[in-house]
Amino acid sequence: MNNLIRTHDQRLLALRKANDIRTSRAIIKRGLRDGLVTTSELLVHPPEYLQTMRIESLLRATPKIGPITTVKIMRQIQISPSKTVAGVSPRQREALLFALRGR
Repeated sequence: MNNLIRTHDQRLLALRKANDIRTSRAIIKRGLRDGLVTTSELLVHPPEYLQTMRIESLLRATPKIGPITTVKIMRQIQISPSKTVAGVSPRQREALLFALRGR
């Protein structure tokens, strides 16, 4: 149980890191919206802060892909809703890239 007790400084560091990740993800989502970056580029070379983002969130942030299309793509490729960018298999990543071509 002692491993779960964190010092005040450790909690602050964790909060700072989480806020940095949220800020970075918001910037990426704006970049997707504005066409500065593509989802395919992010899947091929994901930044470290995107590794723990769920695939569902990344697809939903992609222009012209709404909740229904996101569910259809994920079911077709057999990706769990809880799967993260780092957690997809090479086969799933290739299938995602194929599904996203032209978008």
